[in-house]
Amino acid sequence: MYDRINDLIKKASKALAEIAGWLLFACMVIVTLNVILRKVFNSPLLGTYEWVGILTAVMISLGLAYCAVVGGHIAIDFIVNKMKPGVQRMIAMICGGISCLVMGGVAVSMFLYANKLSLAGEVSPTTKIPFYIFVYIAGVGFVFLLAVLLLDVYKTVRRKNHHES
Repeated sequence: MYDRINDLIKKASKALAEIAGWLLFACMVIVTLNVILRKVFNSPLLGTYEWVGILTAVMISLGLAYCAVVGGHIAIDFIVNKMKPGVQRMIAMICGGISCLVMGGVAVSMFLYANKLSLAGEVSPTTKIPFYIFVYIAGVGFVFLLAVLLLDVYKTVRRKNHHES
């Protein structure tokens, strides 16, 4: 059961990372088009700053889970690596648990904030893009990051139990 859930979360995280890659491409196209329109036609693309800012925020949030899957984050563990395996596992469980609590809080906060923006009708100043849609999407990225972190904690706990038996 764990393996199937793990595979599903990894595949979904990779798909979100691919979407993030396309969002990066979209940002590049928007910025390039803005520069060309500004230089050639003396007419910049309206909302470039807004779109690039929104897409970048969504891109980062959608890429976080896959970064965690592949271990692409920075870890300074030279002290922990010198400790006994049991202590290393305990530290990993504590840090993982704290990370899960924080990311769970971030995910819930994102959805609550998106709902608040939706009810208030908040839109961007230039292009009138509704913000809540993108905040919901960013919240999904944090939910998947939370899922990856929970699986890591479970794997750490399961590994400990297998070593003791």
